[in-house]
Amino acid sequence: MAYRIPKTSAQWAVVGQNGLQDLQLQEVTIPPLGDHDCLIKVEAVSLNFRDIAIIRNQYPLPVNIPHIPTSDGAGTVVAVGARVKSFKVGDKVSATITPIHLAGRIDFEKVSSTLGGGGTDGWLRQYATYEEQGLVPIPRNLSAIQASALPGAGISAWNTLYGSENTSSAVTRIKPGDIVLTQGTGGVSLFVIQLAVVAGATVIATTSTSSGKKVELLKSLGVKHVINYNEDKNWGETAKRLTPNGVGVDHVVDVGGANTLDQSLKAVRFEGTVSVVGFLADDGNSGSGPGLMSTLARAITVRGVLGGSKLQLEELNRAVERLDLKPVIDEKVFEFSEAREAYQYLMEGRHVGKVVIKVE
Repeated sequence: MAYRIPKTSAQWAVVGQNGLQDLQLQEVTIPPLGDHDCLIKVEAVSLNFRDIAIIRNQYPLPVNIPHIPTSDGAGTVVAVGARVKSFKVGDKVSATITPIHLAGRIDFEKVSSTLGGGGTDGWLRQYATYEEQGLVPIPRNLSAIQASALPGAGISAWNTLYGSENTSSAVTRIKPGDIVLTQGTGGVSLFVIQLAVVAGATVIATTSTSSGKKVELLKSLGVKHVINYNEDKNWGETAKRLTPNGVGVDHVVDVGGANTLDQSLKAVRFEGTVSVVGFLADDGNSGSGPGLMSTLARAITVRGVLGGSKLQLEELNRAVERLDLKPVIDEKVFEFSEAREAYQYLMEGRHVGKVVIKVE
């Protein structure tokens, strides 16, 4: 099938870090393709808290300004360079969030290539050009909207529970009978729940309420216990008491950073694992976080997770297809023209699952 390629494309660009006023809509010329490039008609983009942190100047890693934001998206290949071998016109694809991290260890150079603020422009545009080495086919059981949730949230969840070829010796991979503690109803946490349940683990989840659609969703995904962290400030100790003989959970997936790490450490068992996948805005009262002795005294592994490699994304996609897993997408899907509203929606914490922008 031949596609008519326009000469120009609309894109949202981050031109500063002073808030949503620095997210600006632009019209640009579509550049010619390099030999190894694929031109993608973007169909869906999903947001992460990283996108919020960048535009608020709260992101801890270097950021290129200006840039096209967002690391997560999916679309259709509409043109290919002369030497492209892995993809053809019409293929449905997404991209690894660090396009030169194909496998193996992560390092500063690979992190510096991150889409949407690192060395590579992101997905929040009508047409995107990426080298074929960083692209992967989307799972055949998913729509573009669903597949747009996988490169960031999905791969972070997979990396958290299964590690990589370099972390398997230090991190105990999830196994049947393990107990996993998750936080909230964002994309990473919900995908961890789905992967943990199909692996035969028991899941305890925290959330901001004791009833309503968030709790109903968590229960429908297979969560055994739900803890309201607004009512129970010692939710880590509560989670530990819910485990057999009160020994603690095997895996904690921490998405709050300094604001939640202390409770995460209280929940985990001897030689358990706390995976720090992200951070939320600091409330100013978190101080420097828990002390080193709280980890050493119980031989806890605290591990930072920075997305994952292309190899891991391919592993995740195969599992998603084989098990027919469907990422949880918030019921409100935004139009391309509503990008600022989508950012605001995520900022206000009104979402349940991934916040997605549909691109047409």
